Order: sequence, then C-alpha cells, then structure tokens
Amino acid sequence: LFRLVRNPQTPFTLIALFLLWIILINLTKKSEKATVVRVDLNPSFSRDGARKQTSPMSKSLRILSAIRGAVVADAASMPTHWIYDPALLKNTITSSIETPEFSPDPPAPNFYSERDFPGHYGRSGMPSPYGEQLLFALSHVAETDDLQGSTMSAAMLTWARTFGGRPDHALTQFVNNMKSGKAWPNCGADDSQAHIYMKMVPVTCRYAGKPEMKQKVADAIRVHQNNGMAVAFGVASARILEAVLLGAPLQEALVMAESKIAQDGYDATGQVASAFIEAKAQSAQSEKSLTAILDGRRSCALPGSFIGPLVLMYRGVNYETAVRQNILAAGDTCSRAVFFGSVIAAASMTADTAKETPSKEWMEKLDKMVSEHVDTAIEAIQNF
Repeated sequence: LFRLVRNPQTPFTLIALFLLWIILINLTKKSEKATVVRVDLNPSFSRDGARKQTSPMSKSLRILSAIRGAVVADAASMPTHWIYDPALLKNTITSSIETPEFSPDPPAPNFYSERDFPGHYGRSGMPSPYGEQLLFALSHVAETDDLQGSTMSAAMLTWARTFGGRPDHALTQFVNNMKSGKAWPNCGADDSQAHIYMKMVPVTCRYAGKPEMKQKVADAIRVHQNNGMAVAFGVASARILEAVLLGAPLQEALVMAESKIAQDGYDATGQVASAFIEAKAQSAQSEKSLTAILDGRRSCALPGSFIGPLVLMYRGVNYETAVRQNILAAGDTCSRAVFFGSVIAAASMTADTAKETPSKEWMEKLDKMVSEHVDTAIEAIQNF
C-alpha cells in the first residue's frame, strides 16, 4: 500500500488513499468508544456479592460504600431510635439481642411514629428523621454543579415545606429564619448537635481530595446549623472520612484527621482535640462496653455523639458489629450510625480482604424506594 502511495503515477493511488482513509476513520471511532467510561455502582462485586478479580479498590467504590453505609446504618437503627434506657431498648427488640438491627417491625422509636407522620417510619428499613435529612443533602449534592450555601439553603427550605416527617429543633428554626428573610449563613440555627453528619457525608464524598473540601463541609453545615462547635466537629469528622475515601486504612485516617485539627483552624475551644484524646483512652479499656462509655451522653449533643463513633473506629470493629453495639448503647443511635457507618463501610474497601459493605442481605432490608434513590445519587456523585 505504501509503495502505491509513494508512486504518483500508479493508477491505484487514489484507491489506496481512499482505503487508508477508511481505515483511519475506523481506528478513530474505536479510540473514541474506548474513552467512554461507565461507572459501575459495584465495580468489584458480582450480583451475588462475590468479589471480582479486578484492580485495587477505587475511590468510586469507597464512595459507594460510604453513602450506602450511612443510609443503611441509620435505617437499621431507626426502629429503636431515641430510646434512652438500654434495658427498655432490649425489651423492645423482637429479634435476638445479638442481631438487633431492623427490629422491631413495625418500628417503635421514641418521639415519632407513622401515626403522627403518615407515610414515614412505618416499616423496618425506612430512614429516621436524620436519615431523611441525609437523603435531602445527598440529592442536593448530586444535582449541584458547585455547592454553595445560598443555593443549598433555598433548596432545603423547598424540601422542608413538603417534608412531612418529624422536624427537629434546628430544622424548625432554620425554616423560621428563612421565612423572616435571613440569608445564609444566618439562616442556620444556633445548634451544635449531631445533625452535622447528614451534610458532612455527601459533601465529603463529593469533594474528597480537593482543596475546597473543608470549606464546602463548613458551608453546608451552616445552612442548617450556624454554630462554630458544629462546624469544628463536622470538619474533623470529614477529615476522617476523606482520608479513608482516598485509600488510607482507618487507623491511619484517624491519626491524619487528628493531626489536621490545628491546621484547619476551627477548634477554637479545643473540644475536638479533647474528644480524640478521650475516645482513644476509652477505646483502650477493652472490658468497657460502648453502652457504659456513653452513659450520661447518649443524646445527639456533641461531643458525646462524636466520641461514641470514634470509640468504635479506634477499636477496629467491623461494620455489622459497630451497628449492633451502637443500637444496644441506646439514645440517639441514628445520628451516630450515619457517622461511623460511612467511615467503617468505606474503610472496609481499602484492604485486599474487603467484602461488600453493607452486605447484600442488609441492603435488601432497606426500603426499595430509598435504595433506588440513594444509588441514583451515588452514581451522580461518583461521576463529578
């Protein structure tokens, strides 16, 4: 062919050039097709949950596990949410104490029910009020090109008006502030509780590894909670999740996050640093249960709702064990579950011995509509 092309007197030159042109076009089309990447929601596992022989775990897979881990841990804890007496909680569970997740069914949480909020909380596998806020934040992060406090506050007001579930104090105050004309960040309630995790998880998954991550987390928290303590603990929890999403083993992620407290500049009172120190000390007392550690601090208030999850992380328990121990510890189980559920599930994807987390069995217990909603949002976040 090249001999023909080099000889301009050859009668077959034009034909040869035409054939060469056709070949080059086909090669170009194949190259273009090869650059199209489709994100598999579960790239390292087959439909039956078995591990595929693929490349090392990716950030994309850890994002999948983090978000699913938060949502499933919340739903697994909802049936006994806000029962503060551990003995009463055990009597409420209809399954065995060894497997308290998703029990009882129908759920029996304290302070809310399907009767009071029709269409919500009526079946095991549905999210708690915290989980519902998490779903809003997840959707907003997935649909927004560049997260801004002003646009998120407007979106949250629209969501809150049609929510229909149980509003917490911070959400009620946020709505009142917005209606009175207060703009972000002044629209956020002066609230320093564990609602921070509902914004932290999706925002961190979206911006992990980017220099603007901590500011985006802080901005999202101030939409709903315009409070310095809330932001300080929110950014610290984001640093743990970020490190895991980027591939650090959990114990290394905890060290990395603690080392960044001063650098990040949010811990003006020193409470975040103190919480890390206490959690390490408590976790070292192997004979002391999480139930005992959280005695007197089972509510959604910080730092207790931060220390509890950290103890589970420092002890290195697996995802299912963490969810079960947290349920039996009683109180505000759902907010704690969203935090440690995201981190421990993502961390399980950093080792060669990784298994699908949450498991297929637990995923199937999640409300079907919630599951579909979550996976749609996850795919969008993975593709940013």
